[in-house]
Amino acid sequence: MQLTNLFVSALLAMSVSAADDNKGDGNKGDHKGGNSVGKQCFQMAKLEMITKFGANDTAVAAKFHNNQTAIDDFKKKVAASDTKLKAMSANATLVSECATINAEAREKGECGKMKFAEKMLAMAGNDTALQTKFKNNQTKIDAFKAKAEGAKADLAAMQGNATLTSFCSVQTTKHECRKMAMLQKQTDMAKNQTALEAKFKGDEAKVKAFQDKSAKWETELKAMMGNSTLMDTCKTLNQAQAQNTNNAAAKDGKKSAAQTLEAFSGLITAAFAVAVAGTLML
Repeated sequence: MQLTNLFVSALLAMSVSAADDNKGDGNKGDHKGGNSVGKQCFQMAKLEMITKFGANDTAVAAKFHNNQTAIDDFKKKVAASDTKLKAMSANATLVSECATINAEAREKGECGKMKFAEKMLAMAGNDTALQTKFKNNQTKIDAFKAKAEGAKADLAAMQGNATLTSFCSVQTTKHECRKMAMLQKQTDMAKNQTALEAKFKGDEAKVKAFQDKSAKWETELKAMMGNSTLMDTCKTLNQAQAQNTNNAAAKDGKKSAAQTLEAFSGLITAAFAVAVAGTLML
């Protein structure tokens, strides 16, 4: 199976299993409820994937192990999803706004695929790592290498897309900025005995274990902070995020579609993780 098919299959499977998770409380601010543009786009994307999957009789039969009762029950849910999707798709403004949000989400998915392919090919070239991973099972090792070989063409095409590689570079930087913020938070926490006592409910063993890790966190944090380019970029991104948050709050106090995109991207990331796990467990 090609890398793209593996990724898409995992994404579809997750969407199907989440078909009943579409009932959310709009007052809780999560991505499942409410009527913000981002939430509606998330819902439309999920409905579209469910209906597409439902139209594939072979895939549906395989998922439900040819259990006709389960298949019929699922088909009813697909029909309901299709009706709801058509109603939402009739809103031209919503469709246009979702096109922008979904395009960015797809690009993030491509970044994940590219990173996965790079790691897959690197592992395929490391016989020691493969033997450890697959416990010297040569059949599994050969199967993994074959998949890695098949991913080369996809990877080359993605790496040759300057727009995509530039976008992915920005996403990597954002990830580094978030990581740096988390490391700062962890190292600060490690120095706050009162906060640690409260966090671990007075369990001194857990407090000590947390503090023992702080030296590693602090070393990693200092190394990242020593990168002036990264620091300047993170500062710019934080300022832009703060401005966007203020603008959204001033408008109506709700999350913007761009913020809700993070939830949609979370689905892609989770599906991508399923694809990785499925491949490495062959």
